[in-house]
Amino acid sequence: DSILQGTTTPTAQIPSFVPLGLALDNHGNPVVAESGANRIAFYYPVMYARNAANYFVRYAPGMLATLFPAAGTKFGPAKASASSLPIPTTLGDVQVIVNGVAAPIFYASPGQINFQVTIKTPVSQQEVEVVRVSTGEVLADSFITFGPAAPGLFTVDGSGNNQVSAVNADDN
Repeated sequence: DSILQGTTTPTAQIPSFVPLGLALDNHGNPVVAESGANRIAFYYPVMYARNAANYFVRYAPGMLATLFPAAGTKFGPAKASASSLPIPTTLGDVQVIVNGVAAPIFYASPGQINFQVTIKTPVSQQEVEVVRVSTGEVLADSFITFGPAAPGLFTVDGSGNNQVSAVNADDN
């Protein structure tokens, strides 16, 4: 007799999410009613985040970060740079929302946003959204994992690999 005789093969049931209905929101983004999950799912364009100093894919609270839209999409129509302190949380009619909190934005354009991750961002995976303020439209959305540190040095050529761009305390 076999030791496995009379045993059964375990089975797992994976929930099936079947679309019950599809619509577009006011901005042309898909909204799907799904059975199995009993939910309404909203789909937004994705974006890509990088460390602003060296374009590495590491993120931490308090760091400077850069966002790029997915191919064929953009972050609104305007180009703007912050020109006063405190750094604004709305610039060029866009906001970057990290874990529900508007982040300071240094530069915004259709193809790039430079911002500071808020220092109180939890060290874990967080939702990051780019929102057009005048309409409330979500222009892009991604989930990003934040660690405790993400060091980066700005370089003269912007590659993160060559001469460091630094200034001494005496401005030399």
